[in-house]
Amino acid sequence: MFTALYVSSFADGAPLSAVSDIAKMSRKRNLAADITGLLVFDGSAFVQLLEGPADAVASLIARLPSESRHDGFQLLSVGPMRGERRFPTWQLGYLLLDSDDHGIERLRHLKGDEALAA
Repeated sequence: MFTALYVSSFADGAPLSAVSDIAKMSRKRNLAADITGLLVFDGSAFVQLLEGPADAVASLIARLPSESRHDGFQLLSVGPMRGERRFPTWQLGYLLLDSDDHGIERLRHLKGDEALAA
């Protein structure tokens, strides 16, 4: 099992409805690929933690940078999972943060275990 963590920015000009579209489509695809995780959005940026079989996570990570609804894709961590899944029953959990928190932007400066811990 692998885990991956990335941040990205919501694409300029993308309609806000794109966020719910992402969640809806991702839940279906993740269920089929045995991927679980959490997507966090603050109105301008995303952070997502993915968990699942190495080939499924690698395939998803390879597709994400070309996704038109976000840009500035930055992979913070990818590798074998340590321990159990954090979100074993969530094909895609979703959390909306207050954009004044700037928590997602702070993650851009972290890598590996430090990013996962944050």
